[in-house]
Amino acid sequence: MQCVVVRMTTVALVVGLVVGLAGRGATPMVSRADVEDKSADVVQQQVGTRPTVRCPADLRGKVGATLTCTVTLHGSTQPLTVTVTAVSGKTVNFEVSVKPS
Repeated sequence: MQCVVVRMTTVALVVGLVVGLAGRGATPMVSRADVEDKSADVVQQQVGTRPTVRCPADLRGKVGATLTCTVTLHGSTQPLTVTVTAVSGKTVNFEVSVKPS
């Protein structure tokens, strides 16, 4: 369900989540809690310490949709960008990236 992609200037992850749909033809949504949890997972895999990730809202399951969250690790808080890369039925794939300071 998840594949890690690492770049020189970012920590990135492509996550595929199966989400519920509100109704036929409705745009899928990824809960804020799921986005925070999966984003924290990948940062932890990369640096060995679990960060705190906070997002302002659920993520809309539409390609190109973005959400700006924050990641706090070792007392430093930085922006974390979540971008939807693909949607297939109830599966939403998104990339999480943090530009190091």
